[in-house]
Amino acid sequence: MRRKGRSAWAGVLLGFFFNLIGLIILLLLGDRSKEQRAAEAERQAAAKRASTYRECPHCKEEMRRDAMTTAIQTPLLMSRRSS
Repeated sequence: MRRKGRSAWAGVLLGFFFNLIGLIILLLLGDRSKEQRAAEAERQAAAKRASTYRECPHCKEEMRRDAMTTAIQTPLLMSRRSS
């Protein structure tokens, strides 16, 4: 560091100072694993919901996979069949 007009101790002190700032920033950022666990739980819930529900062909509302139509559409379909 002498070639640049600074002493070696100035370099050591600057390195130590910026290292401490970096450590403080890392401590303040928090734990990313909590965010990752929450995102994974949301993905699992969406996958379970997708396997249990499907879209109604008439009104595009979410309905149980084993149902023929949604509860809202059933009376309408019954009235159409009887006429």
